[in-house]
Amino acid sequence: MSWFKKKTDPKEERRATERAVRQTNRELDSDRRALERKEKELVRLWLELEIKKLAKLGKRDACAILAKQIVLLRKQKEKSINISAKVNAIDAKNRHLQSMAKVADVVGKSAETMKVMEKQMPVDKITKDVRDLAAAQGRFGVCDEMITEKLDEMLDESGDEAEEQAIIDEVLDEVGIDINAQVWHFIKTTRACISSNHVYLFQLSKAPRTPATLTSVSEESKNVADVTALKK
Repeated sequence: MSWFKKKTDPKEERRATERAVRQTNRELDSDRRALERKEKELVRLWLELEIKKLAKLGKRDACAILAKQIVLLRKQKEKSINISAKVNAIDAKNRHLQSMAKVADVVGKSAETMKVMEKQMPVDKITKDVRDLAAAQGRFGVCDEMITEKLDEMLDESGDEAEEQAIIDEVLDEVGIDINAQVWHFIKTTRACISSNHVYLFQLSKAPRTPATLTSVSEESKNVADVTALKK
């Protein structure tokens, strides 16, 4: 029965068709070559001579019959060429149909794949998620700007340095350190030291010039210079 027949493979069908086309072309080529050989033999060896003889004898009907044989041979050769061209056209058409079948198969598989992907990745859900993400990023950007502006306002408020200095002074007072008093005491001590050094140098300048005296004067001058630089 027909439903028990094994389904043929498209590739096997294509190969069988190509084999049949090649075989047909070979047979047509062989027939065409045979017709060409026969035409040459008839025209050169027999028909031309017979036609000339009959023409000399005045037998026009016989000459016409022989000429028709040559015409029939040439028409048969042209017919063989046309059949070969049609067979080649059928083969090309068959190849085109097979290519279209492959393309249709690929398109069908692609459509099935796209359907599966659409089920796994619904467009509506993806669009909603993208919109939610964009909205969340917008809210986060606004919050970030607000926080940055608030911090800038807090850091740029006037009176922060004064408050900081007041806190430092308060801590120093609690510890018992008076910065101003210590600075003033240091200045007074430095001035007294400089005055005593000047007096000492004046006394040394009045004393006799000895190597020890010169060394002492240079050392004291250096000390005075160091104290003066420290004061500045």
